[in-house]
Amino acid sequence: MNTNMKHFTFLLFLAAIGSTIIIGLESAIFYLIVAMVLAYLMFPFFQWLEAFRIRREYAVIGGLILMYFTFISFFIAIIPYLYEEIQAFVQALPQTVDIALKELQKLSDQWAWA
Repeated sequence: MNTNMKHFTFLLFLAAIGSTIIIGLESAIFYLIVAMVLAYLMFPFFQWLEAFRIRREYAVIGGLILMYFTFISFFIAIIPYLYEEIQAFVQALPQTVDIALKELQKLSDQWAWA
């Protein structure tokens, strides 16, 4: 077996193992990607805190607490707007359904669907 064939076989084997792992972790892939992106984005903040002689463990804990508070604050700020939008949608829904049913009835009468 020549060297090129060995390399091809090895790459094929790695692709098979990799695809098996990806299929096995299908439900967790999204969360892993989000975790990697957040770690990448938070790293400069941790370095900045370490420049002030704050240990990495405390910097990470502080960063996570800051991130959680930001996340919760965002949802607290957006909930009233979402509530108003959902309320307007629910109030307009019966009229919208009636209009859609009338239009479907017109189409049914026009094309004689029964």
